[in-house]
Amino acid sequence: MSLTKETDNLQQKRYNRVNLTLFCFSLLMILQLMRLSYFMIFGREEILKDITEKALFKGSIPAMRGRILDYNENVLAWSTRHFAIVWNIPKNQPTALKQLEMLKIDVPCWQLLIENSTNWNKKDKVSDISVNIFIENHLGKTIILDNEINPGILHKFLPLFKNCNAFTSQTYFIRHYSKNIPKNIIGELKTINGEKIGISGLEKVYNKKIQGTPAEFEVMLDEKGKWLYETWKKTKEMKPGYDVNVNISDSPQTKNIE
Repeated sequence: MSLTKETDNLQQKRYNRVNLTLFCFSLLMILQLMRLSYFMIFGREEILKDITEKALFKGSIPAMRGRILDYNENVLAWSTRHFAIVWNIPKNQPTALKQLEMLKIDVPCWQLLIENSTNWNKKDKVSDISVNIFIENHLGKTIILDNEINPGILHKFLPLFKNCNAFTSQTYFIRHYSKNIPKNIIGELKTINGEKIGISGLEKVYNKKIQGTPAEFEVMLDEKGKWLYETWKKTKEMKPGYDVNVNISDSPQTKNIE
């Protein structure tokens, strides 16, 4: 009788232990389901937003600055748009040489580009030194391969841009002035946050009108940080600056604003 009772007690303990294990397992599953439900309902949007923001690149395209004309419609100040092919040379020489091979494959005139290239500050220029020595001397620097690219042939460089994000194109404007107008009257420009801002003279007086509004765009990036060109879209249209007429004459005798 005592043995039977002891056996019943052992079975009861085993039963309780199994029930406790099942209870803990069920509780854990319920907690996991609750976490999953929270993610599906509340956290999913936050996580997707975070992923999208990290994979989304936003940029701008500068607008053409308006012209300044005298009362006879003679142009006193005007801008011309230029495109540059830029190479951000990595600090690692083997990587830089691999990128050079990409340049050779995608751009038939790569040698001419290298020979005509300059540092971004335009102080250094390739002369008679070899390409390899040039790269060795410019590791970690940004150089311009060509700063006079015609917009009509810019598309020919797309394979290069797609294969390696170290190669990019940049658009910029050069401001020209009439030689007959004193510099202190026309004024000067300063680049602030990528935009040309008038800081003196007529450029400053009429800055809001002639500055224009840059276009804005966004594009998705792949896992290597390269643009997915098929996702590129413009989010804001560009508005070129307005032309202005001023009460001044484009003549050698002009000394001040009338």
